[in-house]
Amino acid sequence: MIIKLREMRAMSPGLNTILGMELPAKPAYWLARWLDRSTSEMKATEKARMNLVKKYAKKDKDGKPLRKLDPKTKKPTNQIDFTDKNLEKFNDEFNELLETEVKIDFKPIKLADLDSEICEVCGQKKLRIKPIVLFQLGKIIVD
Repeated sequence: MIIKLREMRAMSPGLNTILGMELPAKPAYWLARWLDRSTSEMKATEKARMNLVKKYAKKDKDGKPLRKLDPKTKKPTNQIDFTDKNLEKFNDEFNELLETEVKIDFKPIKLADLDSEICEVCGQKKLRIKPIVLFQLGKIIVD
């Protein structure tokens, strides 16, 4: 499967949701394989992002990236502080990185395979997945 790093990053919330569900063995196995194969790509992407932060962020006297200050409390937030010009450069380079395509040996999972149990009362499949989760999972789940 060919997939962009941007698409893989967008899958994270959906993966966190579906990996917490009880699934039949086969799709659970394939999702675990996807997680195993995609994790190294995501770690490399995060490392590259942090290198860009180090390159473009405002820095303290020790050369470490500064955090934006909360205007009310004057305490550091989780947001990195950039000059406008450097924020643009950071975003341009990071967005270019996210457009990188990677090849991962993975066969998409069929939606029908995610649930094999049938409700004894209504005859419908029991597994309930919110549409946003399926949207987040993108290419790894097919109809």
